[in-house]
Amino acid sequence: MADVRLSDPATNFRFQVDCIFTRAGFSKISGIKEESDVIEYREGTDSAYLQKFPGMRKYPEMTFERGMTREARGLLDWRKWVIKEIVGYKVQTQVVVNTAPGVVVRRVTLPSSWPSALEMSDLDAKASEIAIESMTLQHEGLPDAANSPSIFDNL
Repeated sequence: MADVRLSDPATNFRFQVDCIFTRAGFSKISGIKEESDVIEYREGTDSAYLQKFPGMRKYPEMTFERGMTREARGLLDWRKWVIKEIVGYKVQTQVVVNTAPGVVVRRVTLPSSWPSALEMSDLDAKASEIAIESMTLQHEGLPDAANSPSIFDNL
């Protein structure tokens, strides 16, 4: 077996999701992104080019997908809390990326996150695919952007 060094790039398939409602593996996560609006500015004496400045930061929704299991009730319970607006439905969620031997490479922290949708794949008696459930997660970025510059903070 080859030796894995900490400087090796992390593989794309070793990750888990942790929050108080679930600690689970997912087969796919998309939308891990942070972006800023671009403010274009031009002074009257500068006709040659526009200056660009960062504006408001945005955190798009994320989608988590996994095979449906009987034991996976945490996501459904969390979604019920959102629907009933029970205090505490907005929680901190972490996506933890690991190396092959299980060393944590990065934690992506999503404070104040909550599921805005749960979806089950189409059911087809003629198909032989795994039933997939997906969750759309909303998050509000960072609670204190001055002290934490990015959701992509390393350990």
